[in-house]
Amino acid sequence: MQTIQSSQISNGHSSVGRLRKVMVCPPRAAAWDSTQQTSRWRELGYFHAPAFAMAQSQHEALCRELEAAGAELTLLPAAGELTLDAVYVHDASLPTDFGLVLMRPGKSNRVAEARIHGQVLQRMGIPILGEIEAPGCGEAGDMVWLDSRTLLVGRGYRTNAAGIEQMRRLLEPKGVTVLSAPLPHGAGPATCLHLMSLLSMLDEKTVLVDASWLAVETMELLESRGFAQIKIDETERSQLACNVLALGDSRLLALTEMEGTNTAILDRLESDFGSNDRTREVQRAQMQRVHTQLTSVEKRLADMDVMGIEMQAISPAPVQMFYWTDPDLGIATARLVNDNIAEIAGRHPDRFVGLGTIPFQAPELAIQELERLVKSLGLRGIEISSNVAGEDFSSPRFRPIFAKCEELGIVLFMHPSGFTEGRRLTDHYFSNVIGIPLEAAIGVHHLIFGGVLDAYPGLTLVV
Repeated sequence: MQTIQSSQISNGHSSVGRLRKVMVCPPRAAAWDSTQQTSRWRELGYFHAPAFAMAQSQHEALCRELEAAGAELTLLPAAGELTLDAVYVHDASLPTDFGLVLMRPGKSNRVAEARIHGQVLQRMGIPILGEIEAPGCGEAGDMVWLDSRTLLVGRGYRTNAAGIEQMRRLLEPKGVTVLSAPLPHGAGPATCLHLMSLLSMLDEKTVLVDASWLAVETMELLESRGFAQIKIDETERSQLACNVLALGDSRLLALTEMEGTNTAILDRLESDFGSNDRTREVQRAQMQRVHTQLTSVEKRLADMDVMGIEMQAISPAPVQMFYWTDPDLGIATARLVNDNIAEIAGRHPDRFVGLGTIPFQAPELAIQELERLVKSLGLRGIEISSNVAGEDFSSPRFRPIFAKCEELGIVLFMHPSGFTEGRRLTDHYFSNVIGIPLEAAIGVHHLIFGGVLDAYPGLTLVV
């Protein structure tokens, strides 16, 4: 078996991994505010003249979402050779673990973009692996990583057979298989139709597809590799419904307007995380039945009296461990939750002790909140999930948190917020009956075999 050997990680060969660094091109840098440039909209194949103010506002909103997902942004600088199309920054270069591949876009006005990408990214320390040369052409919008060793490349008007062969010569000696996927003629060469217009990876084994427009051999390839397929709402095809961005850690960024496609994605992902219609019905009925017990302090105290319970620990709901947020939002939500629990316990100190939550994704902030919730709020411990947005607790960066927990002598109460692989647990409420205990067992075993409990033998863990 060939193994990939890379000296510098600049991509991870993934279409769904956690985004860490992203290059973007603001509309202003692509001269969307220039009358001279925007007057070329028909020549460049646009449906209408660009609206600069709206585009700039939407771009800034996108950047905020990317930064909230934890990505560091690099702005492509303005250059006289850039045209309106430069805002679609994904197309002109492909990062790999071996360096950057500079594209030769099939649209002639975009050829200069690749060189400018190379200049910017070389200054960041990313080397150039190679470039596509005439007669080849290629655009990274036609390229999707099926896994770390397989790059699927769409063959159409923007990426031709010669360009794909050059990609193959660059990557196959490195252990990467390059596969070709034929694209439809669509409305002809002037229309932008990339592979990513018809196919988007949502996670390692789930793909969003425009099934009616993908070739039979592409559909068969996806099926043979075990990909679960979610079909777009075909009434949204003209709005590029397949344009869904995987942010990593099971997070997606999609357009609100794609209501039908978004519903299809959510329905499928709910099923994958362990529920079908019957299970969801059971969950809804159960929540209606126990909602008051979960949210009313008075009802909780009355139930404790009936059951003969003198003292109880109260903790956040599992969905209130916001490990997936950016650090600032994570610490803000943790403080709100902890303050509320401390207030309830403070009103009934002879009946309740409180457990809080911390933003595990930001260890320095987490340690600060640990100090506060114990020394200022009087809480007795924290609730933890079974992982941190897909990252296991055995990760070295979490060690300082566990050291502080041991130092403070607090309780760690593990309560998973779901099962990470629920495709076989959709029936009979298995997602909760089997999934939650199994997820907790996985989390605990990472603490054991990852050496955390050996390193901090004074930890008190309740599962």
